[in-house]
Amino acid sequence: YIVAEIEGEVRGQLMITFECSDWRNGNFWWIQSVYVDAHFRQQHIFTTMYNYIEQIAKTNGQCCGIRLYVET
Repeated sequence: YIVAEIEGEVRGQLMITFECSDWRNGNFWWIQSVYVDAHFRQQHIFTTMYNYIEQIAKTNGQCCGIRLYVET
């Protein structure tokens, strides 16, 4: 889980799961269980968490892609 805190309070969160890809010789990182507190939406909280994960993925060496899991 990745959490976003504002003034010591959790205001957003997401979970990363991993899927091995034989074709890409690495792991896809799936973003799921995304939630941002309704009072803090439209303030780039998800974008900030995504950018954080992207930086980790770039230095990890085993991530072959990031995907967002969405259920309607």
